[in-house]
Amino acid sequence: MSHPFPSPPSPAPPPRFKAVLLGEGRVGKTSLVSRYVDGTYEDGRAPTLGASYAEKLVVLGNGGDKAENSEREGGCKKAVLSIWDTAGQERYRSLGPIYYRDAEGAVLVYDVTDSSTFERVRDWIRELRAMVGDEDKICLVIVGNKIDLLGAGGERAVALKEAREYARSVGAEHYCTSAKDGIGVDDVFEGLTRKILDSPKYRSKLDDGASVRPGGRRLIILPPSGDQQGGDEDGPRSTCC
Repeated sequence: MSHPFPSPPSPAPPPRFKAVLLGEGRVGKTSLVSRYVDGTYEDGRAPTLGASYAEKLVVLGNGGDKAENSEREGGCKKAVLSIWDTAGQERYRSLGPIYYRDAEGAVLVYDVTDSSTFERVRDWIRELRAMVGDEDKICLVIVGNKIDLLGAGGERAVALKEAREYARSVGAEHYCTSAKDGIGVDDVFEGLTRKILDSPKYRSKLDDGASVRPGGRRLIILPPSGDQQGGDEDGPRSTCC
């Protein structure tokens, strides 16, 4: 009597990593997330209130076509990136530590046409270091967004050499992007994911078993309803769409 072959073991779920976006309001943090997760861009987007959350299954190939790599045994690495997009306005700044204290990665965004937003990146990194420790505790990438403006009469206010040298000094990768045109956006999140996966501390981190939709899902965390008038004592409200 023949016996059926045993079923092969189920593959281990991909590790899940938390990444937080930091930067001044209007530098394009939310647009970067929307472009990466949903493939969309919206002109005149309203500022983020509190924070928003999205997640995406990141597939990192070893070169060549991603779809081809994803079908090949051992041909790719996978991870779920949980992305927290924080508000840049001054009145929400105190909420920052709530979102990044347990993050594996941080994306620090500035506007290439506004030098003050780059100076704020320096402030964010100092705050991150004080909260979570040095570069072996959290992986960093720095993003100069809105490069599309440079071809439309805008002037670069932050020298690329300066930005790259600063990024190296804090152990970060530097990227130039246009959320509007979709330039360099995938590179940012895939580069951060690869950096986290290659970090010895997180190499063996496993996913918590929650189901993941590769297309992403989005959650908006709103501040208390009375926040703009001084706030109240209720916790944050959340809506899912």
